[in-house]
This record gives sequence, structure tokens and C-alpha cells, in this order.
Amino acid sequence: MSYWQELGLGLWFTIALVALIAEFFLPALVAFFIAVGAVSAAVTLLLGGGVSLQITVFVAVGVLSSLLIRPLIAKKWRKEKSAVSGPERLIGEVGSVISINPNLAVKVSGQDWSCRVIGEDDITMSDQVIVEGVDGAHLLVRKFIKQ
Repeated sequence: MSYWQELGLGLWFTIALVALIAEFFLPALVAFFIAVGAVSAAVTLLLGGGVSLQITVFVAVGVLSSLLIRPLIAKKWRKEKSAVSGPERLIGEVGSVISINPNLAVKVSGQDWSCRVIGEDDITMSDQVIVEGVDGAHLLVRKFIKQ
């Protein structure tokens, strides 16, 4: 391998490395595809492609991979990021009763909440409850029975 080929290879891998590092700090998922294009250009160099072919492969693979793959990744990413927030995130969580007079209050995930009991369960101070739903600022709970 000649000096110029080694230099070109080093350049493409440096571009790929910098792009991958930048991807950790950029929210747009673009730098990753620059890295993919740079690695593809390095492979082109190893297969004997000239500079113009390397640049063409770099641009083409970067653009095509971002157009074809990014929407799939972004769709999955949006689903994961659209997590439930507010009191709805507590549904299914188990909490401890902290007050029964004058109103029922529970501690769930480290926070105190006013709540209402679903069903005919008789709740005492030693009970644990499971959050079944939310009604305004109140959690809807049921007595938690360990199985």
C-alpha cells in the first residue's frame, strides 16, 4: 500500500471516528450516516477505487443510507421517547399507604399522592396498593395482594 493510500485510508477512518463521536452529542442522527459513508469510501480505496470514486461512494452511501434507514430508526426512536408522563406513568406501580384519615394518601415512586379506592377493598395503614388509573389529581388504587 502506498503512502497516499495509507493517508487516504487514515483520512476516511478519521472522518468516520469524528462523526461517530459527534453522533453522541447531536440529536439529529445525521453524523452516523456520515460515518457509514466514510467507511464505505475507505473500503472503495482498499478495492482500488480512485479519489473521485471514493468521494462519490462517500456521498452516495451517506445520502442513501440516511434516506432509507433513518426513517426506520427515527420511527422506533419516537415510539421509545413517547413514554407516558405525569401521573399516568405510575399505573401498575405499587405504593404504600401513608394516611387513611381524613383522606387516603399513598407514597408511590417516592411521591405522596391523594387517591381513591377502586372496588370494595378495605385499606389499612399496613397495606400496599397498586395504581390502576388516574382521575384528575387522584390515583385510582386497589389493594395489592402479593402472589
